[in-house]
Amino acid sequence: MQFVPYNAFQKVMRLWDEVHPYNAAQIMKLEGDADYDRLNQHWRSTLSRLGIGRIVMDGPRYAHCAWNGEPGARFIDVTNVTTSLDAYLTAEINRPFLGPEYCPFRAFVLQESGAHYVGVIYHHWPAESGSIKTILREWFRSMYDPAKMRTSPLVVPKKGYWHYFGPDRAKWNLFEGFLSLLRYRFRFCRVRQCPISDDDDFTVDISVHSQPDGLADRLLAATRRMGYTVNDLFLAAMAETMHKHGVNAQTCDRDELGLGTIVDLRMLADFDMDHLFGMFLGFTNTIVRRQDLEDWPRLIARISCQTKFQKRTRASQASILRLAGALLESHFLPARKWIDLYRRRMPMAAGISNINMNRHWTAEYCPSPIIEYIRIAPTSALLPFTFGTTTTGKKMNITLTRQTCYFDDAAGQRILDSFVSRLNAIA
Repeated sequence: MQFVPYNAFQKVMRLWDEVHPYNAAQIMKLEGDADYDRLNQHWRSTLSRLGIGRIVMDGPRYAHCAWNGEPGARFIDVTNVTTSLDAYLTAEINRPFLGPEYCPFRAFVLQESGAHYVGVIYHHWPAESGSIKTILREWFRSMYDPAKMRTSPLVVPKKGYWHYFGPDRAKWNLFEGFLSLLRYRFRFCRVRQCPISDDDDFTVDISVHSQPDGLADRLLAATRRMGYTVNDLFLAAMAETMHKHGVNAQTCDRDELGLGTIVDLRMLADFDMDHLFGMFLGFTNTIVRRQDLEDWPRLIARISCQTKFQKRTRASQASILRLAGALLESHFLPARKWIDLYRRRMPMAAGISNINMNRHWTAEYCPSPIIEYIRIAPTSALLPFTFGTTTTGKKMNITLTRQTCYFDDAAGQRILDSFVSRLNAIA
């Protein structure tokens, strides 16, 4: 076993995990009927081949211990699901991973008419979306395309964010990074706050919503004509929706809306990271003024300007500085008080995780046998609502993760209707 220290984002996630399980999920929808025994056999062999499995923690360090075929290793069985996908995901995202040594993946298969879902619920701190996509890719290829399987184990990096995405490697300005800390502290003083109570339990509800074929292509074409990106559109539609239906109330001194975006740093690297298994996420914040929220052309234009500035200054890579500041403060407060402090200081109405799987490995297997790819993004103490959008081939799905203490079923439906309505209007 090779022990490595937790990086900054992992430390923050483990703090969030103290108030509610910080879990996520990725799922493939495949043609035909599921062969449960075959899926289970290939799942075990995949984890063994990749050298990834049981987590062992030792103070500030952790290690992956690969399954070596020992009998009774129930922690890597595939679960045969007999309920609906939404119900299963909701239960699993809320169910903690327990024990000093455990497997951070819970694989499952769910049969439906003419197709089946194969997926993984994962404890988020050991791995980001890119690493889980690799595991699902290798599981899939072991069954459908063994000639392309990865033959060498994945590597858990000994070095952290600064080595891979620090100012020297990722070419961002350290002084500008510190200035951005001050700017955001100042801007967030005017951002609407989410109501806070002592009894909110952060329990979430999950729902998956498949959109009509071709919507993603039409959105891409429309936004290109306007000079924006699809992600600009998603952020603007999310801002408009949460302005109308969110729980962050506007006051005379807090009339702006804060949004969060999770960024996969692997996509921004100038070197091959396919062999690395771990946590390489950054984030950006978008803050929208009150006068922009009810003027659609102005709203998307202002958001686009912020996005371009963030790309130019490499804000997602520089977000390590904000994580470091948060961790420094967390040493002086218990988890709940630290989280409440940041909910007041950095309040956000919602977050989004957007990815186009046509740029990844699924492109060569879609639409057959991979029909669809689904990702579930978690909420956190800072985000009461999360949108996930994933494009696979001609299909796009929208996943909603909502904290039930703030959003009931009816509120979730209103948010979905408003968000989709804006997308359809543009398409």
